[in-house]
Amino acid sequence: MATTIAFEGPDEGKYEKRQLHYWEQLQQEFERLKAELGATNSELAQCLGISRQPLVTFMQDSRQGLPIRRFNLERLWDLLTDADRLKTKHLSTEATLKRQELRHQGPDRLLKAGGFLPNSVSRSLDINPGRYQQIQRIVSRLSSFPEDSAEFIKLTESLETAIMKAFSLKDEVEFDGSQLLNLSLCSEEFIEQWIERWMKDNGIFMSLNQL
Repeated sequence: MATTIAFEGPDEGKYEKRQLHYWEQLQQEFERLKAELGATNSELAQCLGISRQPLVTFMQDSRQGLPIRRFNLERLWDLLTDADRLKTKHLSTEATLKRQELRHQGPDRLLKAGGFLPNSVSRSLDINPGRYQQIQRIVSRLSSFPEDSAEFIKLTESLETAIMKAFSLKDEVEFDGSQLLNLSLCSEEFIEQWIERWMKDNGIFMSLNQL
């Protein structure tokens, strides 16, 4: 029998509040680009790849959001700091130097302001020392799946969902339809068993010990 999860419904308001926070951060970052780099609303919109009006509305009220994704912010950074484009613009020496400095720094500040992971994400794991070996073992086994494996994506999404639900108000998981367990107190061994059970339920007949 597949693992089933019992949990309280998520507080949708907190996710919206978090997004509004990112929009506000991004608006402030755009204001900084205008002040330090001599950028205009028209230039920001052009570099983002959107029309000017949505940006103007956003700068007046960040709650309106923008029709952008991660690549739009990377595009903005690239075009604002492109050496060839700088030669064609009439900027102050200070603004030019600031753009050159931003080119060296990369787009991470923009990405983080918009709520995206920066490009220079640390590859180290922040793990409780007492659980390092167990968690590292699970990470190694998950890493053994082929790149872009559909099974890996399904497994990690299911595992992430289970972990996120473990921190819900009810904080209970039903396993095998018989016993209720507190997932936040589950051992790494339980998690490994959960992964193996998931794999079997989804027709992946490979023991974790073989990974």
